[in-house]
Amino acid sequence: MLDRNSVLTLMEECFWDEIEAFTIECVSEFGTDELEIIFTDYLVDYASLDEIEELKITDMEIECDDGVETVSGEMRLDILVEGYAHWDGSEEYLGTEETEIYYKYSFEMMNGKVISEIELEMS
Repeated sequence: MLDRNSVLTLMEECFWDEIEAFTIECVSEFGTDELEIIFTDYLVDYASLDEIEELKITDMEIECDDGVETVSGEMRLDILVEGYAHWDGSEEYLGTEETEIYYKYSFEMMNGKVISEIELEMS
């Protein structure tokens, strides 16, 4: 039976590249409101992912239908985000801050093996 630790292991071993790519995309799309919350000491024009420090499974449920287990829930990532500003046509690094980001996830398993891609969305 799957528990949060085994789902975390699956995330790290099977889906890490997808989670990282999705996080890079999400961070690059942060708007002014999100950036002001993260970077309180200076104004940034945009951000990029520096590092995923930790991934935690905060919610998990399993539904079984004809031998296919759909594993879904929510995860939290503790990430480091680099902030940049545009100055006279060039980019200036302003600093790195830590923040949290939450995703809903879903994937399918059969006979203890992952049989689908992971689906991710911001929560």
